[in-house]
Amino acid sequence: MKVKRNRLGYYATNAKHLRAKQHEWKLENPASFMIVQARSRAKKRGLKFDIELSDLLPLPTFCPVYGIPLVYGATRRQAGTASLDRLEPSKGYVKGNVAVISWKANNDKWASTAEQLEVRLQKSERKIVELRALVNYVSARKKRT
Repeated sequence: MKVKRNRLGYYATNAKHLRAKQHEWKLENPASFMIVQARSRAKKRGLKFDIELSDLLPLPTFCPVYGIPLVYGATRRQAGTASLDRLEPSKGYVKGNVAVISWKANNDKWASTAEQLEVRLQKSERKIVELRALVNYVSARKKRT
């Protein structure tokens, strides 16, 4: 117990420095960090895990779902924060079943039903039509002046 107490004391007195080192490592090794986190989640949830660093590399720079730039090593979740998605959740973190996408895409996937996504798609299509009409109107107006 003495060793454990000493270790806890070390972490308590050096917490700020250790967090900074961990964040630095996270920024320098985003794929490794994603694997460490996924392995931990798989263990907690009793899921299969067999992915390796080579399964994630090269890391994408844009979300394959929304096309937004991906951010690696962010301290807080934001729309473009890189997230490891299980394509078929029940299979776990196995080769061929994971993809790096944005946190927004991953969150939308889990928080929405297919019907809700279809409604969002229809609304987006209507907005695109409205924006095209606006662009045509502005273009025509500029030609007249």
